Amino acid sequence: MAHAPYVTAHFDSLSDLNDYLFTCTIVKGEILFGIQRLPIGRRRHVLENQAINLFEELPCLRFQRKPPITMHP
Repeated sequence: MAHAPYVTAHFDSLSDLNDYLFTCTIVKGEILFGIQRLPIGRRRHVLENQAINLFEELPCLRFQRKPPITMHP
């Protein structure tokens, strides 16, 4: 989770009315899983805090199951 000025600039340029920024549960899970696999230490602690801050600000959309397709004879 390196800080990249061009990414921050892009986020800041988004309009509150017309632009949406979000992630999904799969991405959130992969990030958290990767952090948990790191050895306990300063780096892991920093990444955990960054992830917490990120997910507090960035909505996480859930996958919605579609109803099963029914075949009509």
